[in-house]
Amino acid sequence: MPSKAFLMLEGIRGDARTAPWTGWIPIESVSFDPNVRGGTQKPVVVATLGGHSPHVAAAAANGRSFGKGAIVLVSEGQAFAELEMPSIFISGYRAGNGHAGLPAEVISLDPGTFKATFHQKTAMANPSTLQRGWQVA
Repeated sequence: MPSKAFLMLEGIRGDARTAPWTGWIPIESVSFDPNVRGGTQKPVVVATLGGHSPHVAAAAANGRSFGKGAIVLVSEGQAFAELEMPSIFISGYRAGNGHAGLPAEVISLDPGTFKATFHQKTAMANPSTLQRGWQVA
C-alpha cells in the first residue's frame, strides 16, 4: 500500500475519501520553504487541483486565517507523522503542473507555531511516539 498525505484547513472540505481523513485535502508532497532563514521553516504542500481549490485560492487572496490546520503522513493505513498547527494562514498560492502531468497547486503555509508528532512501529508492532514543537513567528 503506497504512502499518502493529507492537509486539513479548518472550514475547507477536501476530496479525501480515506477514513479517518475523509474531507481532508489529499496532497502529493510536503516540504519546508528553503528560502526562510533563521530556523523558521514553513510547510509548503503540493496538491492536485480539486473541489477545495477555489476556496484555498480565495483564502490566500483574502489573507484569511484558519483556526487550525494539520498535515498527516500515512503508511499502511496508519499515521506515522502529524504536524498540528493551532492557527494558520496561507502565505502563498499558485497553480501549475503537478506529478504525472495533472494540474496542481502549491500552497505555502504560515502556522506561527506547530507541533510535530512521529509514530514508529517497533518489531513487536507496539508504536512509540516522539513529539517536538516549534515557534516559527
